Amino acid sequence: MIGPALPQAGRSGWLLIRKTIRNGRTDHRVSIGLHLRLASLTELLTSAGLSGVVTPLLRVPGGAFIDATGRQVAAPDDLREGPLILPGWQVVFSVQPEAILKPLDDARWWLYLAAVGFIAFILVVFFTLSRQLRARVGTLVEGAHQLSMGDLGYRLPEQSSNDEIGRVTRAFNVMAGRLADVMEQTVRSENLAVLGTFATGVAHEVRNPLATMKTTVQALLRREPESERRLLLSDLGQEIDRLSHVTSDLLEYGRPHPANPEVVELHSLFERVKRQIAPQAEARAIHFEAGCAAGVRLFVDPDQARQILLNLCLNALEACAAGQRVSLAGYRHGERVLVSVSDDGCGIPVDALNRVRQPFFTLKPRGTGLGLSICQQLLQANASRMEIASTAGKGTVVTLDFPAPCPTDLK
Repeated sequence: MIGPALPQAGRSGWLLIRKTIRNGRTDHRVSIGLHLRLASLTELLTSAGLSGVVTPLLRVPGGAFIDATGRQVAAPDDLREGPLILPGWQVVFSVQPEAILKPLDDARWWLYLAAVGFIAFILVVFFTLSRQLRARVGTLVEGAHQLSMGDLGYRLPEQSSNDEIGRVTRAFNVMAGRLADVMEQTVRSENLAVLGTFATGVAHEVRNPLATMKTTVQALLRREPESERRLLLSDLGQEIDRLSHVTSDLLEYGRPHPANPEVVELHSLFERVKRQIAPQAEARAIHFEAGCAAGVRLFVDPDQARQILLNLCLNALEACAAGQRVSLAGYRHGERVLVSVSDDGCGIPVDALNRVRQPFFTLKPRGTGLGLSICQQLLQANASRMEIASTAGKGTVVTLDFPAPCPTDLK
């Protein structure tokens, strides 16, 4: 072996293997040489190393080191000797243990960065959700505070979300509405109890003197020959009758009778009401009509139902002028029976619609303000409801919702 000649001046390295052969018939010797590039030998080292950690090199005669590309490199600091492939030619391994840790160090720093980024993201999301949650919970707290201060009409803004806060908001509004209804009914019941006790006492104290005054006026009227005095006595008798009617309303309002419901034919009930209303309608030149489908029945107290319809029809007559119309109609609607009393009279102002059912509130110059209150009381006793719709100057429609009889009630 001759060489090696290391790469220099842009020329590749080489080595020469020469073999001398003697001819058997003659004593003539022949030399055969094989010229090899160093890269042809060293490129086989590429499959023997661990990339970046263990680098295989070839140590050639003379102590030089050649890498896998056939180029001379500096002597490594830390090397391990490998197998001897030719005399003076030996494979060595350059060991760099820090190359193993470098990817781990790089990966560790990337993990640190990823962990910091993830924690920052979690904190941003947490504080954002926390701020939104505080705002929404603060709304609930504000609503609870308003209710505790007695503002039963306060409602939280409705939210379209269907999460827990949205459901709590809707439940809060429902609770506030029901609480307002309960408080209103409680206050109303207490007021009615006090008012009923007072009205009953007053009615009892006034009724007996009125009866005495009525008897006296009737006796004087029979013996009075002068026409002017007879007219005065007649007016006095009418005023006594009006006061007696007011005391009767007070007694009825203060001591309501419990309902005794039974199956009632709506047509026969309308006929009774029509017989009592028709004369007053004719006297006022008001057209009154009543009609319903055949076979419609109610399950109510008949006397109380008739009193309700009479009060509503009389109110409708008083709201109408000559030539106007009052209608009474009814029909079956599922398990209920709807009865409407409508007129095209003067109507009710918007600001008075919510107050017309309150006791002693009236828009009539000579009204007592107990008619609709008594109707409301009787309707509640019969498990019924009343709705009032009115437009000032165009008329009023009062809709009553009565229970229909069950199959067991018809037996």
